Amino acid sequence: MWNFFPFPYFYYSYFNPFYQFDEFYFEDDVEDQQQVETILRRFERQRREIILELQSHGMPLRTIRFILRTIIRFTINNQSSIPGNIEQKTNRLFRIFVTRRPDILVLFQRFRVPRARANSIIRTVIRFTLENIRRSEDENETATDLDKYTAYFKKFENEMPEIIEELKAYNIPSDKITEFIKSIITFSLDKMRNVNPFEDKIENIAEHVLKEFTENNANIIKDIEDYGIFPQRINGIIKTISIFVLKNIK
Repeated sequence: MWNFFPFPYFYYSYFNPFYQFDEFYFEDDVEDQQQVETILRRFERQRREIILELQSHGMPLRTIRFILRTIIRFTINNQSSIPGNIEQKTNRLFRIFVTRRPDILVLFQRFRVPRARANSIIRTVIRFTLENIRRSEDENETATDLDKYTAYFKKFENEMPEIIEELKAYNIPSDKITEFIKSIITFSLDKMRNVNPFEDKIENIAEHVLKEFTENNANIIKDIEDYGIFPQRINGIIKTISIFVLKNIK
């Protein structure tokens, strides 16, 4: 019997929220399926709040894992062909993913997850995967970029909790706050390679970082603005984090 649904037959499952997904449908897409499973398990442990949030929308765990595996597998398959730092890779991979896999966005929509939040979750999973690919590749080294970024974030979290609390006051999800701050730390550290913090004034360098970050990460800033924070205050937070990084460079 022919299927006259306007999409290929297997797409029907994505549009039906009650369809039971075959989690390993694309198993052969990645040479090392174990890497996908390792990153998935790590994500479920470290980003548990996202799992719970999606479940609160009525999304079954099997469906959540299908979405996560799809994003993780896509990132692993395509990350090596995308140039740039982790933030640039995340942005580019996100744009490609939502173009190639609109079915995943439809799944979020079926469970009434707002589009902006769905986009944010996809970005978070892509970035998490990139960080953990790097972590896996460098796990035998004593110091990695990931370790460095994480160390700066932990230090910032301990020494400047008032910034995090201020962002939480706008009801911004914890994972989005972490992603926002880490993106600024990552961007600042990457920019530090081209300046001498001992010769240039910290204030001037921070202004330069602020200007370039806002020019290259409009989508991230827009996500934060959507929670009601004035652009001037967001700029102030970006500059504060950049100055923090500069003062703590080792």
